Amino acid sequence: MTIYNFSAGPATLPKPVLEKAQAELLNYQDSGMSVLEMSHRSPEFDKIIKDAEATLRELMAIPDNYKVIFLQGGASTQFTMVPLNLAQGKKAYYLVGGSWGKKPILKLSSFQKLFLLNQFFWRHLRILFTIISQVLILQRLIQKLLMFT
Repeated sequence: MTIYNFSAGPATLPKPVLEKAQAELLNYQDSGMSVLEMSHRSPEFDKIIKDAEATLRELMAIPDNYKVIFLQGGASTQFTMVPLNLAQGKKAYYLVGGSWGKKPILKLSSFQKLFLLNQFFWRHLRILFTIISQVLILQRLIQKLLMFT
């Protein structure tokens, strides 16, 4: 029985893809080594990366003036890297909007110029959303009342 993974992270791959990976696991394209063993600087691995980039550019219509980079790590790593790269040694204002946003804060806390906007921002945003929702409820109520007159 095939189990289908619909959760975040790795997804189900088509059986032919898995079979090809299995067949080439010990000897990737007659290179004499596994792709798991080869250097990231080898010509074989360089071809893998260039082919992957070309395929991504084609499938996603990525123009030549955009860079494609392959990074190790998942979403938590990306959430950490983005503010650090954008700040470039300057102030970084960081808004935690939920559990995923909390994860990189531990790593970012060593970044001296990190400013959390939560206490101020969320308090005022909640007030704003409450006011907007009350206005919308009032607006619907007025519309219903007008329908009966």
